[in-house]
Formats: sequence, structure tokens, C-alpha cells
Amino acid sequence: IIDTVILDLSNGAFSVPPYKQVIDDLLRDCGIKNRFYVGIEPNGININEDDPSKGKVGAGHFEGVDVINFEEIKGGKWSNFPVLEKLFECGMAKASPQPIPPPQGGRGRVGVGKLVVAILTDGDGDRGYTMVYNPWANNVKLIDGDHALYLQLWNALENKTIANGETLAFTVESGVGFINGIISLIKKYGFNIYLLETYDSKPSKDAINIVITPVGDKYILFKQSLGSESTGHII
Repeated sequence: IIDTVILDLSNGAFSVPPYKQVIDDLLRDCGIKNRFYVGIEPNGININEDDPSKGKVGAGHFEGVDVINFEEIKGGKWSNFPVLEKLFECGMAKASPQPIPPPQGGRGRVGVGKLVVAILTDGDGDRGYTMVYNPWANNVKLIDGDHALYLQLWNALENKTIANGETLAFTVESGVGFINGIISLIKKYGFNIYLLETYDSKPSKDAINIVITPVGDKYILFKQSLGSESTGHII
């Protein structure tokens, strides 16, 4: 259960009050009681702020990042990011005060069954990342566009909302491990897979299609039912 969400709107498009209100209403309707915002003071020149004295904001700073440790936000590489400071503050507050052994030989404190996450957008709001606080390791895991696609596909397969004839699209920047994971997940649910040989190949009606596109979300948009870029685009 997600208990707390911190949103970094990068002083960009979604930080404008009408759009921010839509986001807040959506989260409230989803039952998120604890909502915090950073990067909501746009002045036309501070989009994706990079000045440490003003607090760094925006998803663009986190491209290619996998894990951020608590030690790195205190005078380290990831210092002066308000979203990280708030995420660790809220995450650590939700962790159990007793050192309960975590699963699979992990370390640290176990959480109390509620997630603390952050959502970050870029300046024009067309891509974003999710960060999840890990109470066992006291660090933050970043979910990029490819990770998000995998989770959405898993949900679609589990709830039978994807069928033969539909297409998954991702770019040449997606890693081999991610692609193999997608293929294994589809096979697990009993579907055949058809890999389109070229961008313009005709998809099969008897399998879930996979196409690898050039970089650019417009190429994903033209070809997919679900699609992603590792940089945070989800379509």
C-alpha cells in the first residue's frame, strides 16, 4: 500500500497550478493521504534547476541511475535534491523502530507494510521516473521507463487486458536483460511471441508482437499497445 508520495515537478509544465491540482486530485482519489511537492515554483528560467543553492529538481538529473544510498545525499553526489531528502525522511519515519530481520538475508529495518515513493517529471512533462524507498537497505530504487513497462505488462497479463495481435515497443537503448525479461514474462502466461524483423514489418494476429524502434517516443507511439523508453517515456 502506498502511504506517501513526494512529487518533483521540476518547476516545469506540471508545476503550473491547474495541472498540479489535477495531479493532486488524482492522488487523493487513489487514497494517497500524504502528498508532498517540490519543484513547484516556476519562473520561466528555473526548469530542471541545477543550482545546488536553490535545490536541484527534475527527472533529467537521474537518467541511467539505478540505486541511491542514504550516505550519498549528505554531502555526496546526490546532495541538494529536495525530493531525495524528503523521500528518505518519510521513508525512514515509516520504518519499524525494531531491527526485524528482512527477507532473503537483507539488512536494515523492515517497513510497516506501506510504501513511500517519489514521482519525478521533466520540464515539459513528457517523461518521468518513480523512486521507491527500500527500508531494508535504507536506499532508493529508481524505476525508469523500461522497468515501468515491465510492471505494466505484468499487470496486463495478470488481469487479461492484453491479447494476441497487440504490440510492445521499445527502443534500441533498451538493454538485453530487459528484453529477455519481457520475453520470459510473456511466455510464462502462455502467449506466443512474434518479433518484427523491421520497424515496418506487419504484426502477427496470433501472437504478442515485439518491435524495437529508433530512439524517440514518436516511433513508439506509431507502433505500440504498450511502449517505453528507458529515459522515462511511457506510452
